[in-house]
Amino acid sequence: MALFAVSMCVSLDSCDTEPEQEPEQEIQIPAISNWDVKDKDNLTEEAYEASFSFTANFKWIITVTYSDGQNDWCTVTPNKGNEGYQYVRLNILKNDTYENRVATISLICKDEKKSFRVVQKGSSKPEKIQVEEAGTLGEKLSNVNSDVKSLIIEGYINGDDIADLREFYYSSYSLKSLDLLNVNIVKGGSFEYKADYGLAGVKWEKQTCNDDNVIPANMFNNGFRGLEELILPHSATSIGTNALENCVSLKRIELPKDVITIGSGAFKDCWDLESINLPKTITSIGAGAFWQCNSLKSISIPEGVTKIASNTFNQCRNIVSISLPESLTEIEPMAFSQCCWKLSQITIPKNVKKIGYQAFYECNKLTSVTCLAETAPEISHRLSDNSLIYAFDEGYVGTLVVPKFCYDSYYYSDWKKFFSISEMNY
Repeated sequence: MALFAVSMCVSLDSCDTEPEQEPEQEIQIPAISNWDVKDKDNLTEEAYEASFSFTANFKWIITVTYSDGQNDWCTVTPNKGNEGYQYVRLNILKNDTYENRVATISLICKDEKKSFRVVQKGSSKPEKIQVEEAGTLGEKLSNVNSDVKSLIIEGYINGDDIADLREFYYSSYSLKSLDLLNVNIVKGGSFEYKADYGLAGVKWEKQTCNDDNVIPANMFNNGFRGLEELILPHSATSIGTNALENCVSLKRIELPKDVITIGSGAFKDCWDLESINLPKTITSIGAGAFWQCNSLKSISIPEGVTKIASNTFNQCRNIVSISLPESLTEIEPMAFSQCCWKLSQITIPKNVKKIGYQAFYECNKLTSVTCLAETAPEISHRLSDNSLIYAFDEGYVGTLVVPKFCYDSYYYSDWKKFFSISEMNY
């Protein structure tokens, strides 16, 4: 019996023993996939935007490190998130310094890290010219490289120098910034410019320089279409007719600090001009001065201006804010015509007596008008066929707010045709 028991135990042990199995291999999930971002190592000084994508299988974060001491010129949006397919925007600001700069963009996901570099060139150092005697600028410009991007001129120039400057720009077309801050314009000499006569075509016209300290008419007209930045002489007191017409790329302008008058069409068709600071010394702005400045977003007319001339801001379609001075007495026809597609409200100063026909033509977003005049300003004009044409579009529906106790003055006038009228409660 003992032998039997032992043999049974051996047999049972033999049956319960299973063959050894190889351990399961752990599946490796990549933290980051679909990454195909290369270094951006030859960017110009201009602002730059791009996008890139990747797939993250875990939470992730993006960091930006700078090797040049400058910060916040390179940003990534969004800079963190959860797993899944990601689409990311890269935004690089314009480099206004003269030095190259470098940033490293790093994506960190779990224990994996992917990086790429951004290298942006610095702005070109400006060339500087000192003109001791008017009429000698051409000699100085002959020593300037034609690919110069930024130019500073100081000293005295006349019409002949303006001709040389225009010729220099025609031959280079690389100039983006022109600083005339310390220039004194003196009378004498002349230059030619292309005058656009519409259906009659384009003709070369001669412009003389007749006055000291005046930006002469047509000085930059049809000659500086690629110029982006301009500082006008601070000694100038007047900007002539069509002086900067067709400077279509101009983004930044610095006006003379004591300028008094801006001529008709002075900034006509400056399409890229987003803002302009009008000095307090200005008392007169000519007709069509900012016609088709499509990028202008806001305008503040200085105290002392008594009239907004016809077509001054015609077709400035992106204006969202207009500030008018108390000195204003008249808004001429079509002054803001087709320019206020984004303007929702405006205040008419108390001294305004007349608003010309179609002054606010096609201002389709204008829903609120506050008029501070105690007597309703004239807003209609009678044509030869005895029909009336108004300052506001016919069928216009909006809210008009008027001074207290002045309801009747507006209700029994043409204003009633366009507005629901209410009085101020103060």
